[in-house]
Amino acid sequence: MKRIVLSLMTVVMLLALTAGATSAVFTSQAKVVGNTWSTGKLEIRIDKQVSIPGFVVDNSVPGDKKTGGFEIENYNLANFGGTSTLPAKSIKISAVRTLTGHDSEKLYDKLRVKIKSTVGWNTVTVFTGDLEDLVNKQILLPGNTLPIGWSMPMEYEVSLPDGLGNDYQGLTTRFDFVVDAASS
Repeated sequence: MKRIVLSLMTVVMLLALTAGATSAVFTSQAKVVGNTWSTGKLEIRIDKQVSIPGFVVDNSVPGDKKTGGFEIENYNLANFGGTSTLPAKSIKISAVRTLTGHDSEKLYDKLRVKIKSTVGWNTVTVFTGDLEDLVNKQILLPGNTLPIGWSMPMEYEVSLPDGLGNDYQGLTTRFDFVVDAASS
């Protein structure tokens, strides 16, 4: 009986080896090669510079105003010589006080500002209020972007309101307009 079982096992093994050696399996392979993921770059400039000098108003009195403007560019190689490869989907402006001290803060808190942006043929007031409240204010109109290589003219008017008393004489404050852009 042992011999029969052993003979059967030998026959089964031989059959398995023979079947494996004589059967053919066809295969094929394809690839998706060279996958690369790169991030874009958003580079904005003001009047083609990273920063530009601001204005100086001396000997002002209540009611005085200072107007000016600058252009925000989405700075790419073809149009400006820059490296931007992405549209700006959000552009915000802030006023940041750079001179510390009570007198600086006192005057800063009283200054008023009006900011206008121009997109296409439309000039729109995007902010009017106290300078201290100009914090991360969106200057792109809803649904608009600043495409690569395009620019957006900006206008500002900073004013010292009428009616301020003698306790505002001889004060000085300094501030920057800071523009932040995002691609998403």
